[in-house]
Amino acid sequence: MRDDADEHCWRQREEGVINEAVNQVAFADKILLNKIDLVNAQEKASVLNSIRSINAVAQVIETTQSRANLDQVTRMPRVFVQACLAFSYRVAARLTRAVWAV
Repeated sequence: MRDDADEHCWRQREEGVINEAVNQVAFADKILLNKIDLVNAQEKASVLNSIRSINAVAQVIETTQSRANLDQVTRMPRVFVQACLAFSYRVAARLTRAVWAV
């Protein structure tokens, strides 16, 4: 598995082409490492080493089936995030009705 990830991240690009995968890891403050249940300890360590070689300070959150603790991901309590989402849906619905009215 590591060979595939390494190949994707480290292969040579044409001049002027940005390696988006490396860029995203480099500038992230949090990295969700999914499908952790599908690799052994050695493969996991290898991937973590690759991530740390690009970004040594980002918080790595290990997930299975994309399930992560929302509090860890957002640094906000789940209740607050749910309230924000509910509010944004109400605002979006009002904006949509206003646009259709025009």
